[in-house]
Amino acid sequence: MNSDRINLKSEQLFPFQFQLIGVVLLIGGIASIPVSPYPGPFMLVFALGIFTSYRGIQFNRSTKLYRSYNSILFLKFGKWREYDAIEMIYINSSTVSQKIYTRVTEGTVSGNVEYNAYLQFRNGAKEFLATNKDKNKLFAKLAPMSEFSHLEIVDNTV
Repeated sequence: MNSDRINLKSEQLFPFQFQLIGVVLLIGGIASIPVSPYPGPFMLVFALGIFTSYRGIQFNRSTKLYRSYNSILFLKFGKWREYDAIEMIYINSSTVSQKIYTRVTEGTVSGNVEYNAYLQFRNGAKEFLATNKDKNKLFAKLAPMSEFSHLEIVDNTV
């Protein structure tokens, strides 16, 4: 592992509902290849695009460059930017609520606490790193970034 570079994958680009569509496209693509070979490969490529898409951030300490990127079919799309120094890594909490309708006009609201990790540069710019419902899992995911930047993770949730 190169100690001057780090790649932190944060989350899937497509939500669970699109992942289900990807399963349908995958099954449909495999099933249609023997019958009609033309639509099958397109369906497989779309399904693989859905399954392999994620968001992340890369750092290169030797060139002082970073990029926040989206990866689709293992191709990373994002602009490289310069940075002076990383000032802090911190975690905030947020409440996410969703209203689930049991009838047309009646519903219940369910809420969850999510923990969001951010990185702040010396110039004040901030970048999103990752999110998770479990704070301990988020700390474990951020441990390589903490080691890379030689900074402790600040917990703003307590």
